[in-house]
Amino acid sequence: MRQSTQRGFTLIELAMVLVIIGLLVGGVLKGRELIDSARLRNIIGDFDGIAAAVQVYRERYRALPGDDPGATESRGWAALACNGSGCDGLIGSAGQTPFGAEGETLNAWRGLRYAQLLTGDPAATGATALPEHAGGGRIGIGRGLFGWGSAQHSVCLDNLPGKLAAALDLQLDDGRNHSGSVRAAGTTAAIQPDSQPYSENGTAYVLCRLL
Repeated sequence: MRQSTQRGFTLIELAMVLVIIGLLVGGVLKGRELIDSARLRNIIGDFDGIAAAVQVYRERYRALPGDDPGATESRGWAALACNGSGCDGLIGSAGQTPFGAEGETLNAWRGLRYAQLLTGDPAATGATALPEHAGGGRIGIGRGLFGWGSAQHSVCLDNLPGKLAAALDLQLDDGRNHSGSVRAAGTTAAIQPDSQPYSENGTAYVLCRLL
């Protein structure tokens, strides 16, 4: 009978395999971290860009986008003059969803695009007119939300993963979802913000930042 020539792995070979596996796992985790960091930077850029666009619009037209009595065909735009709550110097109604696809909240996005202050098609209507953020949800404009006064406007994100929401709040404000200029809730932006800390276990948030 011939003797078998098979042999097991040596300790050195096993160690090399474990090192390779460790490097692969570390690379995957580092890659995810880099992706999350890029998303965070993109979302912060969206916040800053929208705030700047609203401010420039206000200075140029002496009105807020969506609540602009001069936003008519005379500018070469569609008719976007204020409606719903009327020309009251405020966008939309206090407490309503910031992700509404009609009225002044919709016209705010269209007006910013007609003014070439934001990218996108100014003729878009309905849900397609709402911008999307890097976390996978929509961007909206709200007023009188999360305990802020009825005259306080905010830029809001929906479907935001808890990990990103917590990181955003910590970087832009105080890290607490129920206080400061950044607030969030796990349901809808029309109620009070959550009193519990951010959860990173699959919870999606609506997060708003004051304009």
